[in-house]
Amino acid sequence: MNSYSELIRQSLYFIETNLYEEIGLEEVASEALLSPYHYHQVFRRAMRSSHSGLF
Repeated sequence: MNSYSELIRQSLYFIETNLYEEIGLEEVASEALLSPYHYHQVFRRAMRSSHSGLF
């Protein structure tokens, strides 16, 4: 299992590579292999910020 920091890195890469696509929390969380709720919690702790505004 990947560490949370690796999952966040992978999800940020996913966001970057799909910058011009309409993606939401569900798609990004799925790429990180987490539920949307769990992804939100992990992202907020790792980035010290919310994901709102990114997608």
